[in-house]
Amino acid sequence: MSDVDQVQIAEEAAAQRAEAAEAEKAQKRGDALRREPLRATATKARGTREVGLDQIHAGDNIRLDLPEIQELARSIREVGLLTPLIVRPWDTAADADGSIPQSADQSVEQYRLIAGHRRLAALNALLDAGVLHFNAATCEVREGLSEAEYYALMLTENVQRVPLEPVQAARALRLLLDLNEELDASQLAKSLGLKAAWAQTHLKLLDLPAEVLERVEAGDLSVTIADLLRKGQTAGRIDETRMIDLAAKVASGEITKAQVRTEAGPPKNTQAPRTVAMGADGTPVERDADGSWGEPVMRSGSELDRTPRPATPLSGPSPRAMSKEFADELDQAPAIAELPIEEQLDVYLLGRVLREWGTDDYLDTLGIDRTQCEAYASALDFEERIGAIRHASWVLMENQRAGVTA
Repeated sequence: MSDVDQVQIAEEAAAQRAEAAEAEKAQKRGDALRREPLRATATKARGTREVGLDQIHAGDNIRLDLPEIQELARSIREVGLLTPLIVRPWDTAADADGSIPQSADQSVEQYRLIAGHRRLAALNALLDAGVLHFNAATCEVREGLSEAEYYALMLTENVQRVPLEPVQAARALRLLLDLNEELDASQLAKSLGLKAAWAQTHLKLLDLPAEVLERVEAGDLSVTIADLLRKGQTAGRIDETRMIDLAAKVASGEITKAQVRTEAGPPKNTQAPRTVAMGADGTPVERDADGSWGEPVMRSGSELDRTPRPATPLSGPSPRAMSKEFADELDQAPAIAELPIEEQLDVYLLGRVLREWGTDDYLDTLGIDRTQCEAYASALDFEERIGAIRHASWVLMENQRAGVTA
């Protein structure tokens, strides 16, 4: 077989693997959409009607601030209310906060607002200014909602329309978890159409000291930096006092994110790299930091071999296989662009090696499929990742010798 034929066969095989991987992704997406919902909220009765503004109560709105109300009010005055409010009838038996406000007219039905807090605030601003020509709003009325479904709809609306502030989102998620004790954070996130890693990162904000949480809430400290500080304290690299001090310095601009990462983040690997080579007998031989390969051994005339060192890619711990705990880490794995450039290269290499050349059996031993290869590589720490690259290379080399392909 010519070199051209071999290249063509390899290209066709790569194209087939890519096609199979895409088909697998499509199958998983379809399976996710076909999965039974955790709640039957979407099937609950609904209808549209005009409801008086004084009959609609915002209650404990998750969104504490209502930005750009003036601009929205001017828009409503010009073109009218384009999107109906979403409300539910006030059910004193189902609502955790009890009875209807005393100021409400008890002779007419009252409603709790689910979605449209900014629109309702704008309508009331126009009413107070005496320029609203009507005292009612078109509403979509959702019937038979539980308290948990009510708050879930409210959170989904806020996240999809105007993203919540991080601490508000965290408190809303905590409230929903308290109302849905049978769900964990990942299940709750999926039921709301959110990424599990996003939900878990935001929930962990509530573990921060009050001084740090206040800075996140004020917008002086990003979620990324706050989470880095939290991880640094959990790992024992900084204590709470130092965390508060670093948060204050970041907020004031005294230090940068890179400086925080240097102190609170995981230490960078300082060990000089070692290159893997092969001896004449096919055993891997590692070069030390000083560049030496070991004592040379002469064989059969001019053939030069090296004394193999005992360490091989298989002598250390095997790459981490999937577990429940590691699955959580995989779900929260940082995007490749968020990593330092040297780690990006390692993640790209390992992810591609596993995706393009890993056999189904090998991926099964890791507990991942081809769509998870890059996330798996990103979730490993530095030493685990280097070990996994060597282990995968060793296995692939052995498979190639045995004629086994992905």
